[in-house]
Amino acid sequence: MNIVIIGQGAMGLLFTHYLRSEQISLKTRTRVKSSATYTFTNIHGSSSQYPITTADVEQLKRADCIICCVKSYDVSAALKEVLPVIQPHCPIILTHNGMGVVEKLNLGCGFNNPIYALVTTMAAKKLTHTHLLHTGEGVNTMGLVTGSSSATEQQQLLIMLQNHIPHLSLTCAIKRLQWQKLAINAAINALTAIHNVNNGELAKQCYQDKIKGIVAEVVQVALAEGVDFKRTELISTIKQVIERTSKNSSSMREDVRKQRPTEIAYINGYITELGEKHQISTPWNQQLLQQVNDISATHSA
Repeated sequence: MNIVIIGQGAMGLLFTHYLRSEQISLKTRTRVKSSATYTFTNIHGSSSQYPITTADVEQLKRADCIICCVKSYDVSAALKEVLPVIQPHCPIILTHNGMGVVEKLNLGCGFNNPIYALVTTMAAKKLTHTHLLHTGEGVNTMGLVTGSSSATEQQQLLIMLQNHIPHLSLTCAIKRLQWQKLAINAAINALTAIHNVNNGELAKQCYQDKIKGIVAEVVQVALAEGVDFKRTELISTIKQVIERTSKNSSSMREDVRKQRPTEIAYINGYITELGEKHQISTPWNQQLLQQVNDISATHSA
């Protein structure tokens, strides 16, 4: 199977590694030398080097699947670049944090490629541009969010990917999982970025009221969007993630520290946007949105 992965970030390299036995190629913003390699360090600390094959136009034309591993704010530009080249039936899998991307894609008339969301609990960190450290195992769940794809086609795609991607399943309830991850990111990513701490610090008592406030707003907004959560269960899930990833530094914290754009607009910003739509007050998420944007502006000044 010919698979093209867009993006050479941590998740892009992680999926490149898992799918390396297939005809895998990597599409990046910057040209990668044909002889380039990447180093993969597994959870146990063992390192190996593997080649990187750069995706060209011919590989895009032959692509049986596109896995888009760019940040939420780059998805639209990335897809508009490849859509004129790929086949109209080629499935596209999005792995970004946050929500609201697909609704705003505006890819033009005639576009009906099946688009899947993939929600993962795996974790990885780039030590250098081409050195990936796998920091956390997890489960992967994908589901169709737009476009046309038969049940048979979905199962065929799942089986092919299951041969390589660990703990991968297909669901027709992907929206609920997206909202659950949105709630987790709304609390953990924003707070760790603002306070410049590892995830585990959020277990301290001084953060509990903030987490409860964030979650209460998410529950209200999600319900207005047709997704029902119990607040206590969502808080419990967030606490479990904090404990399991205690030594990790969130992607948003790393973005702020390295003066890169954050995905805050698609996480806490998405919650406040829908809050306005449904006339639901979201002061906690609005405050986090403002604080992260202020920190980013200060760092880039």
